[in-house]
Amino acid sequence: MFLRRAFVRGRRSTLGLLVPPARLRHSPPPPPTLTESNFSESVAPGQLASSDAPPTGLRYAVKNFYHTIAHTKLSPRAPYNDLLWHVNNNKGTSSPLLPESQQLLWRAFALLAQSRSEDDYDILVDGVWRFARLQNTSVDEYAQELFSRIITSRKLKPAYKWLLASLKIPAVTYTTELSTWHALLELAAELRDLHVIEEALRQMRPLGLVLTNETVYLIFQVAFRDRPSSRTYQYRPPPFPFIRSLINILPVYGIPFHHDTLRTIVDGYTRDGQEGFAQEAEFIYVSALGNSQDVAHDYFNKLLADLALRKGRDHVLRACRRFTQLGFVPSEDTFFAVFGQSNRFGDLAYWQHQLRMKVTAKVILHLMDRRAEQNASVLELYRFAQSNGITLTSDMLYRVIKPLLTSRGPERPTEQAIDRALDLYRDFVARSDRAKEANEGPGKQVSENFFSPHSDAGAIKARKQRDRHPSVATYQLLIRALTVSMNIEKYLPVAVSLIEDMQRFGLRLDPQTTASVLILLMHSSSTPEEAFEMYRIMCVSEQSNGASLNEEGYVAVLDAFCRLPTWPGGVPSTQLYFSIINDMRERGVPIGPKVYTVILAQMGKLATVALKSGDIVAQETIAKAIMRIHNNVTLNPSFTPDTQLYNQLMDAYQRAGCFIEACRVWQMLFTSGLFSDVSVVIILDACAYAGAYDMAVRIYSMLKDVGFPMNLKVWNTYLECLCRLGKLDEAMKVACLEMTGRDDGVEPDKESVRILLKFAMKTNQEMEVRGRLKRYLPRVCNSMPEFAPS
Repeated sequence: MFLRRAFVRGRRSTLGLLVPPARLRHSPPPPPTLTESNFSESVAPGQLASSDAPPTGLRYAVKNFYHTIAHTKLSPRAPYNDLLWHVNNNKGTSSPLLPESQQLLWRAFALLAQSRSEDDYDILVDGVWRFARLQNTSVDEYAQELFSRIITSRKLKPAYKWLLASLKIPAVTYTTELSTWHALLELAAELRDLHVIEEALRQMRPLGLVLTNETVYLIFQVAFRDRPSSRTYQYRPPPFPFIRSLINILPVYGIPFHHDTLRTIVDGYTRDGQEGFAQEAEFIYVSALGNSQDVAHDYFNKLLADLALRKGRDHVLRACRRFTQLGFVPSEDTFFAVFGQSNRFGDLAYWQHQLRMKVTAKVILHLMDRRAEQNASVLELYRFAQSNGITLTSDMLYRVIKPLLTSRGPERPTEQAIDRALDLYRDFVARSDRAKEANEGPGKQVSENFFSPHSDAGAIKARKQRDRHPSVATYQLLIRALTVSMNIEKYLPVAVSLIEDMQRFGLRLDPQTTASVLILLMHSSSTPEEAFEMYRIMCVSEQSNGASLNEEGYVAVLDAFCRLPTWPGGVPSTQLYFSIINDMRERGVPIGPKVYTVILAQMGKLATVALKSGDIVAQETIAKAIMRIHNNVTLNPSFTPDTQLYNQLMDAYQRAGCFIEACRVWQMLFTSGLFSDVSVVIILDACAYAGAYDMAVRIYSMLKDVGFPMNLKVWNTYLECLCRLGKLDEAMKVACLEMTGRDDGVEPDKESVRILLKFAMKTNQEMEVRGRLKRYLPRVCNSMPEFAPS
């Protein structure tokens, strides 16, 4: 005991060497061996010695200091004094501490922070102050790094103690940063330490740190493990008394109501299967912080809706009454919330009584949506509205028809479902007609003028007018179902009658929907003439009420029209096709090249099929049709053909065997400078299949004369053209000589070599061609498996 006291007295007598002036409790005159001035000079960059590594003694002193703290119960004073002595005697080194030694020193300081000894804390504060300067680091950064390491080691109370101690160290400012306290609160929330949380909140106020919802939100996020963290720990649901006490201290610090915080609490407990705690915590939070000014009316309804999904209506009723005490006033939206996912129609009358509200069409519509989400029948709700005098709306009709026609997914609906949907539709239209007749009777028109002065009379009148007839979406559902039915003979007239009803009600489909419905009707028609009549009914007749297509819609319809499988011989009528284009012109719809490229593309495909089958009659018919299209393009003053259209025309000609016409189109493109890479590929293909070697060479010369930059696709097409024309040797010269060493960087590739090999096999020249290719194109050949040694 005597030795211990003597040691303590000696230790305190040398305290002036170890702590900065702000930490001294006694102030004896410092010895000259180590002062703040010469200590800082010892590590000045301009006075470093030649040795770059600290001596072994310093490293040993650090290890001894750490070992004493970590593995013994002895006081670290003596090892610390020894460490300072070594530092002072090695002040000429450029790197006082190696990274390993610095890490040990950090660990030693972190362990000291856990000590309850006042002397140990003196060493800690002195060490931070001195070694920060030794490492050319600010004391603030050094102290903050120690705090971060203690937090990382999940030592809550040492971290809080060190944070409080840092407040007393001069030049330390990290303690006034909100992120520092957030890190402490985050760890406290993880460890469910309410005491540290409350003390931290109390300490933050004098520092000028404003407590906001962000701080509280962080605490609850971590408590329920919603916030991503670099630290991992064994998660457990927070005890309810901890959450309840935490909520109850929030009003003391003036924390306002926060939706995200409340949702974190509720979702946290719900996710862990503790719905009872979620409900109770929700009520405590709202009761403690909420009122009708802070909590929006819609949010009260949202809470009721969430509760209705979890609990019975008795719980919902108690919650509704409690919210009413907070100033909440039930509304029509409240009816939607409290009904939840209930399938019992008795709940309609129950809530009508409890909320003192009458069921409206809007309520019925909302409940239909809820039942539809559960894949439950909405037909009973529709019947309920019919039998209780609730005005049926177009939205109700749509929601009751939609499941009938779409319940089978991608499969077409049954005839029974279609007939049932049509019955509902006809009943709705009949009711609408009767209501219209009743409203148009003597003295009925005046009622429309007796709107409240605070209401929008025009909007109400427009909504009522809209609800008198089925919606466009309903008609689209019905027409789609009818046109995909197996019994098209039965339902096609019905589809036409639906279109007439739309025209009678003054409905107008948007261009995209018009094109979609029209294409379905065309495909459902038994003949092209019937399909054309569908187009006339929807878009041209006087009853169409302006139903129209835009340019994109017309292109889609024309494409579908020329691809109909019912054309005689498969060849579409250009007369009917041009008739639709004339309608476009009359309606002021811009006519672009696409309206011609779609039919030319189809003609090209038909020509290829006819050529392969050897059908001469079909080839002649297609060729004449292409010529008529060409004439129409030439004589149409409303637009200027582009390169793509001319390319499609040239391709159609060459597929139909009309080589001369294809050459004329090419000559026009070349003369006007409108040709492209695709143009060259098409005309060279045409030369190859027409056996026109001279024309192919002439085209190649023309391209060279004008300096046209031939890409690899064009070169390979020219090679194939020469090969098909029996000019393999010439093709070899082009590949090995003209395509190599070019300034534009184009060189033969694997495709070029394969083209030559393919035709060489047909003429038994494979070995010769292989040898020449390996000689002139070694790089390409060596990269191909065809040239790999067997």
